[in-house]
Amino acid sequence: MFKKITFLLISFSLIASMAYAGNIDKSSKSNSEVRPVKHNKTVSTSANVQTIHSFKKTTGVIDTLNHELNYNTSFTFSPGDIMVKWYEAPTDLKLKGAGIDFYNYDEIDENASVEIKVVKLNYGTEKVLGTASATYLGYYEGSDATPYGRSPFMDDETTVGDWVDVNGEGETYGEDLWSDGGLGAPVPQSQIDFTAGVYYFIDFEELLGFAPEIAAGERFAIVVKNTTPADAAQPDLWILANGDGVYPCFKWYQEGRLQTDSQADGFDAGWWLRTGYTWDIGAVVELLGDIAPDISGITAVPTTLSTDPQTVEATITDVNPSGGNAGVAVAKLQYSVDDGTTWSEVDMTANGDLYSADIPGQEPGTTIMYQIYAEDVEGNGITSGALSYFIFKQVNNTLVLFNGTSTVGGYPNAYYFGIDDFANYAVADFPHDSWAYGEATADLLNLYDNIIEITANNSGPAYIYNDIIAAWLAADGTRNYMLIGDEWLGVQSGWENMAHTEGDFIYDVLGITFEYNDVNYDGSDVTTPSVVMPVQGSLLGGPLYDLWQATAGADTMLYDPAGEISGANFLDGADLTDDVEVDMKGIGLDGTEYNIGFHRTLANGNKVVVLLYDALSVNSSPEYYWFGFSASAPQVQALDYFGIVVGVEEESLNPTEFALAQNYPNPFNPTTTISFSLAQKSDVNLKVYNLLGQEVMTLVNGVQNAGVHTVDFNASQLSSGVYFYTISAGDFVSTKKMILLK
Repeated sequence: MFKKITFLLISFSLIASMAYAGNIDKSSKSNSEVRPVKHNKTVSTSANVQTIHSFKKTTGVIDTLNHELNYNTSFTFSPGDIMVKWYEAPTDLKLKGAGIDFYNYDEIDENASVEIKVVKLNYGTEKVLGTASATYLGYYEGSDATPYGRSPFMDDETTVGDWVDVNGEGETYGEDLWSDGGLGAPVPQSQIDFTAGVYYFIDFEELLGFAPEIAAGERFAIVVKNTTPADAAQPDLWILANGDGVYPCFKWYQEGRLQTDSQADGFDAGWWLRTGYTWDIGAVVELLGDIAPDISGITAVPTTLSTDPQTVEATITDVNPSGGNAGVAVAKLQYSVDDGTTWSEVDMTANGDLYSADIPGQEPGTTIMYQIYAEDVEGNGITSGALSYFIFKQVNNTLVLFNGTSTVGGYPNAYYFGIDDFANYAVADFPHDSWAYGEATADLLNLYDNIIEITANNSGPAYIYNDIIAAWLAADGTRNYMLIGDEWLGVQSGWENMAHTEGDFIYDVLGITFEYNDVNYDGSDVTTPSVVMPVQGSLLGGPLYDLWQATAGADTMLYDPAGEISGANFLDGADLTDDVEVDMKGIGLDGTEYNIGFHRTLANGNKVVVLLYDALSVNSSPEYYWFGFSASAPQVQALDYFGIVVGVEEESLNPTEFALAQNYPNPFNPTTTISFSLAQKSDVNLKVYNLLGQEVMTLVNGVQNAGVHTVDFNASQLSSGVYFYTISAGDFVSTKKMILLK
């Protein structure tokens, strides 16, 4: 029996995007090691899984270990560099092979090659998952033949001395588990398919004649070294990765990471734990020990308007590789409507391996958590990770529709409608509901008079709503629509420049006659800002033009997603129908001015605004000013154009008392926002704890000014469950509960 089990070893990270008095971290540039997977943005780890069927089975069950992530990033490694993906064995197993997802971002040199081996990982699981930022670990003393006298492994033929411990955690790796006397198995580039999503599989028994046996709970690391000659025309290689911070991996930097001058103090060649990135390297294993039932394919109930019962299905199977009794004895669907304080359960009905049960209907505004418990005939039980869904409740007549992201809060999503407040970073207060819960429906959109659709910077929209929006506008001439974000056009056209004519939503509603995709993208550079400018006197761009001219030193207005949101510089342009007024222009690589922001009024009265760029990512040079966070920015001006009354959030006023707000959203996955108010300047500690009372992260530690403060908490590397956050500020102490659901 072949099956796919995904073992998610969840790690912990924090992105403190917001703090006090202008301390918002928007300065990080895209790392030159990392590039988005352009035009191939969603890759499933299940690709080519059938290849494992060629591996021989002796006594156990063949399976794969990998992480079901969106591998949407490519990560480079140069000659001598090493990429390491690690796992903790869920039971006794034989390591049969590995699959590596290389990616041909650049042309591959004919002399390119890699070596692959497996080593024991000494570095503890909790230490890895508890590390919040990239950490320099150390190296072994190497022979004179080794670059800079540094060697990566104890069994390496170039190692002649002891481990040099940089961070005090001891040797990162132990002895080799699979290698040829310390050397990895060589693989020339001619054997590798460098297409994203296609794995190069290596059979350990076939190459070296043995497969290492690993006991339950032991950690092993798959090693991929770039052995391409340094003088090759294209020496660097790329491996597909996930950049969402779920599962930290390791990298050996032959030439140093931050300090590349080997003669300078602080030269940091050696091993680094790269938090925030997960390499797409899978392990093919033969499971030997007994394991609890496998729960997979759980129905992900979407946020819904329906109050009807919701059916949840899952595939539950049980095998016993050691040869004992196998089978599922118990299967229950558990659900909670009070943030996990109490749980109800329903027996699931089996149809072969498919089990199902219904969650009773609930009222609008209710969040329902649910999970599955299964137990085999030997008494081995397992509870799946918790999922949740929300019965949406319409409150206002404007909907902010996030398309391509999974959160309505945090940075940048909560900051698109700024008001030039660079002290508290308060945003425009206008009555609206927000949606980031999967695909929206016509029933949802029909509840609203104004729709503001914001798409993800790097990946563009996840859903195309052209037909729904067209029908929604046609039904009522008082309805208004704003579209914000790059890549919206390219996702639909395949990034091909093309004309649009009558009968096409892009022509009829948006007023675009011809689209120009990625006018500032040359195939490699996604970080250099682009020149943009508002149109003087235009309805939505004119106020920004006036502010720009009045801002001393802000000579050049820039589109800079790398600097503002750690995004990519993909900028689109358009030719327009005669009734469209242009508000923003951008300069392409060819020197042409392209229309990137514009608005129009349709024949039946609908107002439409289109911004073909990330509206938050506009700043200036040589003097920096964050124009994207201005009340004069086109997206904020459009609120008045739509007749939406805009105020200032009360949170921006000076508070008269201390308070800790409930995080929002709650439950959350994986980011949430925590706000607190200080009546006076105070020494503040804000910490997060798990149910055992163990501290998992300090969010704030230091003196803060009086006022309202906001911290974004990213729990993508934590497991689902209940957590508490506690603030102490002078004599004020307060604790609140939050729920992480994945």
